[in-house]
Amino acid sequence: MREETLLPAGWGWASIGDVTAASKEKVEPADAGGAPYLGLEHIEANSGQVIGCGDANDVKSTKSTFLADDVLYGKLRPYLNKTCIPGFEGICSTDILVFRRHEYLDNRFLRYVLSSKGCVEFATQRSNGINLPRVSFKVLAEYEFGLPPLNEQRRIVARIEELTARSRRAREALEAVPPLLDKLRQSILAAAFPGRLTADWRKRNKDVEPASELLKRIRTERRQRWEEAELAKLRAKGKEPKNDRWKQKYKEPVPIDPAGLPELPEGWCWISLDEVSWDSQYGTSVKCDYEAPGSPVLRIPNVAGNRLWLEDLKRSVYELSIQDGGELRPGDFLIVRTNGSRDLIGRAAAILVPLSEPSFFASYLIRYRIVGIRGLHQWISLIWQCGAIRRDLERLAATSAGQYNVSLSKLSKIAVPLPPAGEFLELVSRCSTTLESIASESSRVGALLENLERTSESILAKAFRGELVPQDPNDEPAPVLLARIRAQRDAAEAEAKQARQKKKPSRSSRLRDLKNERGSDRNRKDAKSAKKEKEDPMIDPHPS
Repeated sequence: MREETLLPAGWGWASIGDVTAASKEKVEPADAGGAPYLGLEHIEANSGQVIGCGDANDVKSTKSTFLADDVLYGKLRPYLNKTCIPGFEGICSTDILVFRRHEYLDNRFLRYVLSSKGCVEFATQRSNGINLPRVSFKVLAEYEFGLPPLNEQRRIVARIEELTARSRRAREALEAVPPLLDKLRQSILAAAFPGRLTADWRKRNKDVEPASELLKRIRTERRQRWEEAELAKLRAKGKEPKNDRWKQKYKEPVPIDPAGLPELPEGWCWISLDEVSWDSQYGTSVKCDYEAPGSPVLRIPNVAGNRLWLEDLKRSVYELSIQDGGELRPGDFLIVRTNGSRDLIGRAAAILVPLSEPSFFASYLIRYRIVGIRGLHQWISLIWQCGAIRRDLERLAATSAGQYNVSLSKLSKIAVPLPPAGEFLELVSRCSTTLESIASESSRVGALLENLERTSESILAKAFRGELVPQDPNDEPAPVLLARIRAQRDAAEAEAKQARQKKKPSRSSRLRDLKNERGSDRNRKDAKSAKKEKEDPMIDPHPS
């Protein structure tokens, strides 16, 4: 808090309202002569970068004007931290406050004050509105900060910009890594998809069981697992079957038509998810909450990066039944079926080990229960990440009301390559080690980027504590600077008041003008009467 903070020598406490005021200059877009237009969408959050602009001819309603070195501050959703110094003149949205530059304050320093963590939190906590929270200048003006001497402001800005430039170069280098890692990951998967990755393995293992024979065994187990599950359901309801008619409900999977599909290595075949899973279904629509007492329910955020993330779990508001074996178990394959982002459709993960407690999955997910051939669910999970299947998913996804959706029936149309059992185990082994290394490196890059973000916040925090650059005792102290700012503001206000008084006459002058106007009216009336008497001889000027 302010009262607990000791400012460096030469500094003084100031509020935003002490050092600046929001410009009130407005203009109609039609009168702006095609000037550049800045909306909040043209200012990048946190960075202070202008990432585009519009044209005054394309917008309507009154706008604010700004100059090249003004500070622009987004007052709508202040937590987005949208501030900038544009570097060019133009007009902007009225949801942007404009602060003019003046000689006693470095506007670059002001921008850093406005984008500091303390100011962002202050504005966010005091904004009004639920869906569209805004902070007014009257409220923002109350934010207090340590004001250095003007020369020190300039030194601080120079140092911040130097360190920010280094940070930006480091960020650009780090941000170039994830696309390269993803490219490497896709190249590995692309080599696994048609069997190029295990060409040497096939040369050494020519007498293995082909995938077509493996598929026969999968179909046999598929039916057996379905019958076991169906029989358990009937008995749970107290219905012991008297004959085998209930088995007629079993539906054989529709095989994939290989016509038009890429050629596979000898011994491979094409399959669908339906052929290798004995059950598939949508998740529960039960309401969930973090503090609810029921079982964990996995949602879309829990399925990412081809794995499960169990750190962010919600629970059902009441306990879900597990009598029918509906809880998640190893061998289950979860797929995101609906989302507002096309990129998230089809994102999937296999459950490899038992979960710590009985858990379920939400209705935005689809579960396939893969038959129990060793390593098969891992192969499905691995190959599901490759670009060819990704393209099929995006092609089949339907869109409605801004949501993308892929159904069970459409997922069953996606062709998946199936190698012989020994070969897909070899592929899983070879790919997993490399992909885990790529994932680890990607996480490390993400952590470094987060550290850079914290470093930027630390730089500003040091700047506002006076620890970023040394103080110079020869600098004019901030209290003197504040006195100059106040004097300049008072002079401007006095000049404005005088200008208003010149435009608006005093009460005495208005009364004098009214009196003169009435006298002129009487004179004009007397003159008119005299003229009329002279023109009409029948009127007696001296009636008795």
